[in-house]
Amino acid sequence: MSIVLFESDNGTKQLTIDRLNELRKKIPEEYEKALDVVWDKIFLTAIMLCPVDTGTLMSTIRIERGGGVMSGFSGIKAITIFDSTIVAGDERIINPKSGQPCIYSTWVHDGHFDRGGKWVPAQPFLTDAVNAHEEELERALDNVNKALEENFGRE
Repeated sequence: MSIVLFESDNGTKQLTIDRLNELRKKIPEEYEKALDVVWDKIFLTAIMLCPVDTGTLMSTIRIERGGGVMSGFSGIKAITIFDSTIVAGDERIINPKSGQPCIYSTWVHDGHFDRGGKWVPAQPFLTDAVNAHEEELERALDNVNKALEENFGRE
């Protein structure tokens, strides 16, 4: 789980950090593992669904824990759910065919116009991978939420 805190008084930030750390300890390990298993399945499905020319885009697919991923305008495609993000694209990886960084995942995923003005349809491999495991993901997240409610019920 990734949260950025800004302090406007003395001690609130540290108190919040302490409570978040306490919260993490209250999530049973089996629920975290179940969520990890679903994310692993989503990752493998995204790889299988990713369109391949050189394999560069497929090689950039990854799961990042804790958020903090830029997507959209940057050309990096990312979908965040709870504390994890599935990402495709990486400016540090060079496509051997074009010699350019792999920052085109948004266009492949969402569709785009080619240089001649022709529309190239979307190939939403990340969205389709998440959707393929939606029920499993919802069950895993429901278990995490129940555990949190049991330990930190509403006051």
